[in-house]
Amino acid sequence: MVMTTRLQAAENALASVRVEGLDPGVAEELLDRWACGEISDAQLDEAAQRIGVGEPLAELLAPVRA
Repeated sequence: MVMTTRLQAAENALASVRVEGLDPGVAEELLDRWACGEISDAQLDEAAQRIGVGEPLAELLAPVRA
């Protein structure tokens, strides 16, 4: 059974964006934070939906508070 880690999944997603000739922009920071466990799957899904409709992501990209 092949298991993909979050880091591998994030790297694959960014590679796909680059292959398509697109700028990874904010996706790179989001995927880095998701891969490190700083944001949840639900937050990543929410961010993707917001990007799709042009809404800001300021609160998702704010520094993590201890």
